[in-house]
Amino acid sequence: MILCQLLMIEVKSQGMAKQEFFEKSEISQATWSRINRGQSQLTFEDLRRAANVLSMPLTDLIEKAEKIATALPKEDVEVVDIPKKPRGASAKKSKKDNTVGEVVSTVIVVGALAFLISKIMRS
Repeated sequence: MILCQLLMIEVKSQGMAKQEFFEKSEISQATWSRINRGQSQLTFEDLRRAANVLSMPLTDLIEKAEKIATALPKEDVEVVDIPKKPRGASAKKSKKDNTVGEVVSTVIVVGALAFLISKIMRS
């Protein structure tokens, strides 16, 4: 999520439309949404293409993400890995199983993370 937020901050700061970023980086908006919700992983190739689209060295992006991951606990934010949801027959559920609460929680977490990242980047 940290890398996703950093990339979106950079997209915004460059005045690029999200759709343009998705097209140039060859990352679909659906894939991006799954990555942002922790339901999928950002691949190295996706990350490399995204950094290239933004004319940003990959090392700079990783360094910023590491700085943020280190600073978040100082803001009383615990950085945890989100386990992937199981796939296959055991994971088949109807779309109705996605509760409004899960969606609201994800939106709140993403918003809070974006706020904290902006705060850390300014310091």
